[in-house]
Amino acid sequence: MYYLDENDDTFKPVQFLLKNKKNSEIIAEMGKGLQDREEYEQRLQTYGKNLTDIPMKSDLKIIIDEILSPFYIFQVAYKFSPNQIIGFQLHSLGIL
Repeated sequence: MYYLDENDDTFKPVQFLLKNKKNSEIIAEMGKGLQDREEYEQRLQTYGKNLTDIPMKSDLKIIIDEILSPFYIFQVAYKFSPNQIIGFQLHSLGIL
């Protein structure tokens, strides 16, 4: 994981200060989250917001995407292929 250091205009690896610490020490130090507003602002500027923006599709677009999906197209093409149609007719004649 890297972040952009705007002072040097380079990407640097994120340093985690968790080496050689026990789980209980980590929880005691960081279990309450950020308490200092200044540290919050500095981290927000360094790492940015923890967001993922996903554009929403309309219902019509979702339906069209599903209908045009190769999975459905191959199913329909197979169902109406000559082997399926003739095979079904031969099977029907065999039952009679």
